[in-house]
Amino acid sequence: MESTEPLKHPEAVQHYITLGLALAPTPHGSKAPITKGWNQPEQLVITPEQAESHWHHNREDRKPPNIALYHATSGTAVLDIDHLEGTRRALASVGLDLDGILTSKCCICSRNGKKPLYRVPGGLDLRPRKLIARDRDGTNHTVFELRVGNLQDQLPPSMHPSGVLYTWSDGMPLTREDIPELPDPLAWLWQNFDHLKAQMAAACSDAPQPPAKALPRSRGSSRLRRVPTTDRVRQAFNATYPVARVLERNGYEAQGSGRWTAPHSTTGMPGVTLLPPTTTGPAQVYSHHAADVLATGYPHDAFSARALLEHAGDEGAARAAVGAELDVQDSTVRTGTYIMRDGQMLKEKSTRAGVLEVPLTSFAAWITSEIRYDDGDGGRELHFELAGQRPSGQAFSPITLKASEFEAMGWPLAQWGAHANVFAGAGNRDHVRCAIQALSVHQGFVTRTIYRHLGWTLHPEHKALYLSAGAVIGAQGVVPGITVEVPGRLTGYALPPVPEHSELVRCVRASLALLDLAPDSISVPVLGAVFRAVLGKSDFTLFLVGRTGSHKTTFTALALAHFGGAWRHDHMPESWASTANALERNAYIVKDALFGVDDFKPRDPNDPVYGVLSRLLRGQADGAGRSRLGQGGQTSQTTYHPRGLMITSAETVPKEHSDQARALFVNVTAPLLGPGRQKSGAFYAAAELGQSGTYAGTLAGFVQYIAQNWTSLHAGGAAHQQAVRALTAHFDDIQAHDRTPRMCGELARGWQVFLDFAVSSGTVTRLDADALLARVIKALRDVAATQSAHHKDVDPVQRFLQLLRELFASRRAFVEDAREGRGPRDHPETLGWRSDPQFGFLREPSAARLGWVGHSGKGELCLFLQPDTTVAAVSKLAADSGAPLPLTSGPLGSRLKEAGILGPCETGKTTHRRAVHGAAGRADLWHIRWEVFAPDTGTAGTVGENSSTPTASGPVPPSSLSSGQEGTMLDNLMFEPF
Repeated sequence: MESTEPLKHPEAVQHYITLGLALAPTPHGSKAPITKGWNQPEQLVITPEQAESHWHHNREDRKPPNIALYHATSGTAVLDIDHLEGTRRALASVGLDLDGILTSKCCICSRNGKKPLYRVPGGLDLRPRKLIARDRDGTNHTVFELRVGNLQDQLPPSMHPSGVLYTWSDGMPLTREDIPELPDPLAWLWQNFDHLKAQMAAACSDAPQPPAKALPRSRGSSRLRRVPTTDRVRQAFNATYPVARVLERNGYEAQGSGRWTAPHSTTGMPGVTLLPPTTTGPAQVYSHHAADVLATGYPHDAFSARALLEHAGDEGAARAAVGAELDVQDSTVRTGTYIMRDGQMLKEKSTRAGVLEVPLTSFAAWITSEIRYDDGDGGRELHFELAGQRPSGQAFSPITLKASEFEAMGWPLAQWGAHANVFAGAGNRDHVRCAIQALSVHQGFVTRTIYRHLGWTLHPEHKALYLSAGAVIGAQGVVPGITVEVPGRLTGYALPPVPEHSELVRCVRASLALLDLAPDSISVPVLGAVFRAVLGKSDFTLFLVGRTGSHKTTFTALALAHFGGAWRHDHMPESWASTANALERNAYIVKDALFGVDDFKPRDPNDPVYGVLSRLLRGQADGAGRSRLGQGGQTSQTTYHPRGLMITSAETVPKEHSDQARALFVNVTAPLLGPGRQKSGAFYAAAELGQSGTYAGTLAGFVQYIAQNWTSLHAGGAAHQQAVRALTAHFDDIQAHDRTPRMCGELARGWQVFLDFAVSSGTVTRLDADALLARVIKALRDVAATQSAHHKDVDPVQRFLQLLRELFASRRAFVEDAREGRGPRDHPETLGWRSDPQFGFLREPSAARLGWVGHSGKGELCLFLQPDTTVAAVSKLAADSGAPLPLTSGPLGSRLKEAGILGPCETGKTTHRRAVHGAAGRADLWHIRWEVFAPDTGTAGTVGENSSTPTASGPVPPSSLSSGQEGTMLDNLMFEPF
């Protein structure tokens, strides 16, 4: 009910503020604020204090300011009617009922009638709109306004310029909810005003109705009306069913002149218009009825109209129905705004003329598989397999791309050629990439993991799995559907399925029989390396060292046959002749397995293979490889390092002391096969078992056993560490490098777990297993003892003194008397001289003079050696023996000084100046006290059965060094016969 009682301005303003309305003071009797910047936030009245400053209770003598409502901040809108009948006719022409609108209970009443006030829903973006009509005399007048945004309207009890007060039609709204939300018909009118205003202007004036016509021309209108040639379903339906027929069968009534009335129209006005076909597209329909399903703001062809009217807007359902009805196969895939249809990719684009289907490519592409390549070290490289098609239906060859290549979008032309065209346009490449991803996800594709390594992985479903290029084995046996890809000959790491019980027992017995093919000091550590490797990460390397022809590789191949029947003495996983990068990469791939590298045989002390070996040994021990930096200094590539247990056959050993400490050396001092280098029957039989997969069957059953007991057996667990510590105690009493007992403990643990497996499989009894473990520990103690002697031999200081004694003993070098320059008075035979009955003591003509012998100032007998000459002679002997001494005179002198070998030295030097016979001036010489060089005075350095010097057990008779015999000093020092 309309209210006539005037309101007090202060009370009204305070109430409007509680409704969340933003106000602005306006001069009394005026319709517009005059304050500069009145619509700025700081000028608006939104608090009671601000209201009090503008509308005072005690200023009855002055006319109060009008109250302006600012729509933008208040979130409100108003339908302002200037011409009532014209507005009624204009709205009726688009299917809206003005009288129904004016029944709202929240209307502002003024001289011109009612102005409904509404709340604007959140997220609805509206702009002010105004309908202007032309009279018969050609003058324009405003019919109505849709006021919103940066506009204001006067609220009661403001005064109109005519002197009439503004009032509320049904009383002031008490809450904000009493202000109704903008109804959908008016929101639709607001959003489609530009399309409808010509029709409304014609309807509200006295001019005749304009004939039906197409939408105003725009850049997109012709493309909107064009049906893509690849959309066979839509084209077939539009050709078969005119749009008028679709309207007729859905209850629309024809009114002539291309106009139709919607079936639920309340006004009976013909608000549906047919747009005639053009050269670029079929006939379409446009609806102005607010309640009409077709009133979307866009025109529709026959197919689109059917989808809306008969399938609730579900285009997919409409396509299926039409395809079945007309026997047309539909290949459309649609998600969001992206479409793939008949060998082309498109994107829907909204324009003023409607929704366009914009072609993106001349081809269609979709993801068939998402592949994650797992390297077993946390690195996962993502690849996509894609298929594609031309509009002609011809398929492209499937391709596989890295995720980075797919994202860069340079692959269509590079992989599929000129027929795969990504059309020009801003952001088109990104849209194509996004379309392929979105449509592929919508269709679905296979996701799989391909493992690029061997050894253990923790699978989310199957838990611990052992990967090989053959069978993948878990706690339940072979697990199908797991893909492993390894390069080249590493495919030889192929385990068979786990044998049946009786066959498994036969396999395990065959593996245990290998113990008797070689001395325990060889077979125990080699087979132990097989069993230890599959327990997980290890940090040491096994070296089989011996002369060529000792059949080191033959026995190593039998151990490797546990990982696949392909491995033979003439077909090993790797060789030291390979490049450093290949060795590092393959050692990284062969995880939790025995990685065999054959034939470590450097040509000379400077051979680069020493550096490659050093990197691998350090990577094995440290669990890290060389970092590779990309642009910006960031680590850009995987760092490769050995992840299995390396085993190598060698004719010499690493030259760096730290490298030697990271390896366990197994000395092969005699040929392992029969005389004449003919393979024995036992080795023939073992090789055949290896190639037949017998030994690999053993390992297949063993890794299943480990998977079943993963927590207690794998090398990364606490139980493993505790067991290794207990076994290491068996080797702690042996004088060796700190790492040697633990390496032997790790091998013993491999045997311990394997023997437990042999017991569980029924191959051996517990009593037999305990006896075998005792045999293993005894053999490993022997290996540790040999290792201890080896580390002592390779100490550079002790080795220098030993080689120096050998030079004198073999008469390759000599020293003279420091005063007289002839044979020394003391111990001449120890210092490179030989006794002659006729001439006394003589030296060899080819021998090198290393220095002199004489007494120091304190009366001590000393060797006075020329550093460079001495080191050159010692290094040559070391190189000839196959174990180089990689130190020059500077570092070696420092080592000798630190060890207390050298006598008096000048400050900051390792030498002392002294006058000696034959030297020009005072010479810089090393002073080595005789008691250090030959601790047992009187017998030191002599060669014979009664010698008690440290070299007595090692020197080679002079004839063996001078006559070119095959034996070398290193053989006698390092390798003890069985």
